[in-house]
Amino acid sequence: MLIHPNSTDRAHTPPPGLRTFFVVALDNGLRFLMHPFIGEVLSMAGVGPAQIIPSMWISIIGFYSACLLASVMPSAKFFLTSFS
Repeated sequence: MLIHPNSTDRAHTPPPGLRTFFVVALDNGLRFLMHPFIGEVLSMAGVGPAQIIPSMWISIIGFYSACLLASVMPSAKFFLTSFS
């Protein structure tokens, strides 16, 4: 379900069962259903989608794309150690 926030909604407290995404994340390549690699990175980092700054979305998606181009299996552990 996609809803438009009202004036009392805050990104850090979405309604139960929903997640917050910023439009810039979509502009930078995030698509739904969220790719398992992205879910794995967020889970391993212990953050939600709205806690990722826009430039980090570019890094996550760029890393995944670079792995595919290099025929390397992307993993959250590989990603997080590359950017720690």
